[in-house]
Amino acid sequence: MLTGKQKRFLRSQGSLMKPTVSIGKEGLTEQVISECNRQITAGELVKVRIQKNYFGEVKEAAAELADATNSQLAGVAGRNFLLYLENKEKKQYDLP
Repeated sequence: MLTGKQKRFLRSQGSLMKPTVSIGKEGLTEQVISECNRQITAGELVKVRIQKNYFGEVKEAAAELADATNSQLAGVAGRNFLLYLENKEKKQYDLP
């Protein structure tokens, strides 16, 4: 479980990133989940963008994707959210 200080640190790192995974009107498909898994194992932190044609709630989609990828939700801002999963072999972020 991430502490508030750790989430704040990850949000600061994520503010510099561009969204690399996009959720469209189909919602959470297997392709979205597998791409998110691939990127999370490669880089620990993934920024996801919900498109305007998605009619669900952003926080619900973020929670579902976090559960599907076994990652932790670091923050939600508008239609963007950050997912974090620590990689013990290739650690990129030294959390406070």
